[in-house]
Parts: sequence; structure tokens; C-alpha cells
Amino acid sequence: LDLLQRDFPPTTRPFAVIGERLALPEEEVLARVRRLKGPEKGRLISQISAIFDTTALGYRSTLVAVQVPQDEVDRAAAAINRHPGVSHNYQRDHTWNLWFTLAVPPDEDLETTVDALVEEAGAYPYRLFPALRVFKIGVQLDMDSASDIPPVDSGQRSHPTPALTSR
Repeated sequence: LDLLQRDFPPTTRPFAVIGERLALPEEEVLARVRRLKGPEKGRLISQISAIFDTTALGYRSTLVAVQVPQDEVDRAAAAINRHPGVSHNYQRDHTWNLWFTLAVPPDEDLETTVDALVEEAGAYPYRLFPALRVFKIGVQLDMDSASDIPPVDSGQRSHPTPALTSR
């Protein structure tokens, strides 16, 4: 798990490379990942995907809060989720009950894109909450404190990462 989250090789056969590092065949690495992955309760891996520093790539991003009538939340969320720049979309028990993050490439206007998304979702009131500074790009959990795999620091952190027991 540490290799998967900290040092995933950007190659055409990443599981073969991970297998070489662990002295395991590629098929065994894939079998282990399949056993750990999935939406079922108790699975350790929900997804494997890249996390990009969108700011470094020239993208603009924001958190968006939308007021959606309760009976229209599922339809609105489905419409918003069709945009490839939406990375998170959560329903909250509040007046502003649908929250999502959106990143757009340098040649796309962020506000125009949000306007179009919310219009497509049903033309609801919304608020933008752009990031003023980056606190983290991803979360890396120490799966084995005795591991000799060094943690990867993105250099983007503005404060130390709290221990898992911190509140």
C-alpha cells in the first residue's frame, strides 16, 4: 500500500515495476490490489488515480456551494458530475446543500464554467469559495511505520500534517 500511494510508477505497466520492487510477479501484485480495492465495506482501496497540482498546470479551481431543493439533489449532482473538472461532490445537511470542487484549464473561464454547470443542473443560487492557499495535494497514510519507503513531500504543505489521532 505504501508503494501504491507514495511511489506509483508512471509507466505502461506500473504493477510490474511495483512487483520488481517487492520481488513479486506482476500478476500477484494485481491480485492483491484487486482484493483490497472496491466500494465494499472494509476494502482498503476505494480508487487508484493521479492527483495533479492543478495550479502548477495553470488551472483555476474553486469550491462551489449550491442551494438545491432536496427533491432535486440527485439530478443536480448527476448533471454537475458529468463535467471532467469536478473532483468531489457532496451533499450536506444545510441550506447550501451541494458542495463540489471544480478545476478548469487555463483556456477556460472558471466563473463562466460554474454558471453553465449550475444552469444545466437547474439554475440554483450558488457561492464560490476559491482556495487562498494550498494546504495539501493528497493524503498519504503510513501503512507500516517500520517501512523503509521514505514519504514523498509535494512541497505544497503550509502546515504540518496532523497525526491521525489529532482532532
